[in-house]
Amino acid sequence: MSDRLPSLKDLGSGAAARLALGRALLDQGNYTEAARRAEAALVLDPRLPQAHLLLGRIRTAQGEYGAAVEHYRAALQGDPTLAWVHLMLANVFTELGQVGEALQECGEAIRKQPGLALAHLTLANLRFEQGEQDEAAVSYREAVRLNPQFAMARYRLGVIASQQGDRETAIAECRAALRLQPHMATARLTLGDLLAECREYDAALEEYRAAVRISPAMGIAYYKAGNLYFEQGLHVEAMQEYRIALAQEIEVAACHHQIGRIHAAQGRLRDAIAEFQAALAQDPDLVPAWNDLAVANAAVERLQRDQQAADRDVS
Repeated sequence: MSDRLPSLKDLGSGAAARLALGRALLDQGNYTEAARRAEAALVLDPRLPQAHLLLGRIRTAQGEYGAAVEHYRAALQGDPTLAWVHLMLANVFTELGQVGEALQECGEAIRKQPGLALAHLTLANLRFEQGEQDEAAVSYREAVRLNPQFAMARYRLGVIASQQGDRETAIAECRAALRLQPHMATARLTLGDLLAECREYDAALEEYRAAVRISPAMGIAYYKAGNLYFEQGLHVEAMQEYRIALAQEIEVAACHHQIGRIHAAQGRLRDAIAEFQAALAQDPDLVPAWNDLAVANAAVERLQRDQQAADRDVS
């Protein structure tokens, strides 16, 4: 297949030909030439919705959101039935932080085309980010009903169920999401957390390992694996995981604290104190580290007193 762009000679000389070439240029990232072709189409037909739509996409890609909104509005003036253009407006308003306007555009898209699954998904994502979990769940379920292949919708339903204390549903939704999209690292991580809460440690660890294989930069999985090992009293393995997380600068204070707890449990009090101090240097508000530091310091002082008493007895 040739990478050569079609020419107007290949496509013809009308507005449709200019738009076809403009879309090809946009796909190649040539925004200037793509816009020139769209504007040429508008010269032939100033109200042509597809030309305004193309210019809206170009301006969105360039981060010129005000101009993008103007062109999307013009496209809708030319053809009010284009429900999915409202979703493009919703995405622009989301980028601008204008959530109310984005929600309104999603509502318009659904009003014009109730079966537009992507509109329900976009609405659900907005509600989820706003913390409106019940409303988000309703929209996610409708999105999944319309398009069962929406893995992200199933995952978010799992997150909402987890936040609402319904662990069984949360696990089922995360697994459903992973059947659709096995390489969703965030779903692997969340499923690992849920399995860890059920004390299914081996299964949880498998999910954390899978998350790291998918996304090597997901260092939080090492920290969580360390916590699994720590809870089982496997201190050597836990220490290894915490060290890897520290190397990636993940949960630095918490890792130092946990490593300190391991040292303390194994009687290495001065090493423990150094780790607790490192944790508090990162997070002075980490109250458990302050408590453990006080206990370790008291233990060292007690040992010193005992040693001094033993030395006096010998002398």
